[in-house]
Amino acid sequence: IINTPSPIISKEVTKYTPLAKAADDTITTQYEGNTVSDMGLLKIDFLGLKTLTVIDNTIKMVKKLRGIDIDIDNIPLDDKKTFKLLQDAKTTCVFQLESGGMKDLVKRLKPSVFSDISALVALYRPGPMKAGMLDSFVKRKNGTEKITVDHKLMQPILAETYGTMIYQEQIMEVSKAMSGFTPGEADTLRKAMGKKKIDIMEKFRTKFINGATKNGVAEKLSTKIFDQMAKFAEYGFNKSHSVAYALVAYQTAYLKANYPVEFMCASLSNEIGHNAIGSSDKENKIVTYLEEARKMGFDVLPPDAQHSQPDFSVEKQKDGKEAIRFGLNAIKNVGIEGCINLVAEREKNGPFKDIYDFCIRLDLCINRKFLESFTMAGAFDSLYQGQDPLQLRATLLANLDAVVQHALQIKEEKKIANTTLFGDGFVDLTIQAKPALKKVPPLTKTQLLNDERQVLGLYFSGHPLTRFKRHLQKLVKQNITALQENPTIGNVEVAGIVARLKKRQNKQKQNWAQLVIEDESQSITANAFSRTWENISGHVEINQPVIVSGEIRGDELSAKPEIIVSNIESIITAIAKRALKIIIHLPQDYKKEDLFKLDDSLKKTEGLTMVYMDFEENGKKVLIKTPYKIVLNNALLNFIEETFGTQAWDFETK
Repeated sequence: IINTPSPIISKEVTKYTPLAKAADDTITTQYEGNTVSDMGLLKIDFLGLKTLTVIDNTIKMVKKLRGIDIDIDNIPLDDKKTFKLLQDAKTTCVFQLESGGMKDLVKRLKPSVFSDISALVALYRPGPMKAGMLDSFVKRKNGTEKITVDHKLMQPILAETYGTMIYQEQIMEVSKAMSGFTPGEADTLRKAMGKKKIDIMEKFRTKFINGATKNGVAEKLSTKIFDQMAKFAEYGFNKSHSVAYALVAYQTAYLKANYPVEFMCASLSNEIGHNAIGSSDKENKIVTYLEEARKMGFDVLPPDAQHSQPDFSVEKQKDGKEAIRFGLNAIKNVGIEGCINLVAEREKNGPFKDIYDFCIRLDLCINRKFLESFTMAGAFDSLYQGQDPLQLRATLLANLDAVVQHALQIKEEKKIANTTLFGDGFVDLTIQAKPALKKVPPLTKTQLLNDERQVLGLYFSGHPLTRFKRHLQKLVKQNITALQENPTIGNVEVAGIVARLKKRQNKQKQNWAQLVIEDESQSITANAFSRTWENISGHVEINQPVIVSGEIRGDELSAKPEIIVSNIESIITAIAKRALKIIIHLPQDYKKEDLFKLDDSLKKTEGLTMVYMDFEENGKKVLIKTPYKIVLNNALLNFIEETFGTQAWDFETK
């Protein structure tokens, strides 16, 4: 609350209202907003937008990389690239325009001037949508509905909104132009209509009709216009607010259209600390934005101790293309201070030789949790070029305690060396004696991917669904991408992983769940209501590859299709139910002892699926039927893949 420059209100605020301290030490008035306004004090809302940081960081990055100064307050408001981006609804990361429903609206409207964006912000709310204002606006903009106004005096006021009354300011302008209201009277009428103060509205109705009559407007028409204004006032939006938001929306669209790689890096970096790593029920926007960057044609490079910056950064590749390098600070348990020290040390003294060198040079990083997260994220992979990540990460994880112990020992010896005649040479001798990394069995692909998701919030090196990709056409007829693009009402069946799971309760205190099902490129919301959830809740897990059956429905506000779930089952269960036979492909160099182990595994289960094996003998493919009849399960398929290869099995349906 601040003082207005009024002769009446000219003293300290405490002379007019008692003050209080909030929990965060913010000083507030004890009187509420309307009361202090009536007393002559001015109430102003100050909004903090993360988007302004994105804009600022993009501008700084463009200046650093390209030497271009962007005056964001004076960019052209008719930029062709920007409006092309908007018309194609490529508005992920664009302020106010990135929701599914808004994308659908932008695509339908195809904005061509700045005022269209302002109108979108004002109309995309439940009230105007239910009143049909939004649909009417789109039709009038596209020429499928005739643009009409009730009186010629309203024409210039409603021209930019195609004859549709959208803004509160339009109510004020109509009352001034048609009935001679003063600006103060027009504002009072606007407030009364918006807050449905009937007594004040009726007082102004008479004045409005009398004033309109003096301007040659028939009483019947002016009454109709007043009633329409009162109705629109319930949904009317403040134009100054809408234009301000639309300007920020346009600025972000402009930066995305003209400086896409810098804008995407800034958008990604802005989500560090806000994304939902480890959360089962929240959206991880870093995942969404990385997928958008890939769609825009940018390669996304993994986190790397040798190349990454603390934030997401632009990196030029050998072929000259610009890529986005994953930021170190986006790794769980790392922290900005450690990242800054790491980059400073690397730039000062060159690349790290190995994990021992890394720890010795970075005292701050001699922390097991830090090293574990770095390893799981793959940030140490480049220190050991050419090694299989499955083997390397398993080895590093198994040796972390020894690595930390060695680094601490070097640190201690360095202190001693500084006080002896041997100096740093003593330390060099010790470094040469670093213990060898003991070998351990490699990680499975599933373990590696789960590790990445645990510390990055996403699968970076692949996707759990990839394992089943070549089998999916035997299990489902649709994929999530096709469903999102053509959400035809009816029964559907899609494959994906359970990326998020939020348990809820309805008014009757019955449990139900909202899930996000994700494949390699898209995701969709799936609602399992109480009766269904009761049947399936016991076997639905996060990160589990599943097949979801149900009915597709659209959501009115977001315009996003959602699945009303009838059943969810794991992909392994689905395969086990439908497989008439499984074929195990034996490689040419298979070992007899592996066959004995396979024999043991096949004997552990008994069911209806027949087992066949094929192999090459004397240059010919041989297929044999075995005596086994089994129930397929994850343990058996894991054994087959780890022993004979990821492509070593197939199945035929009934």
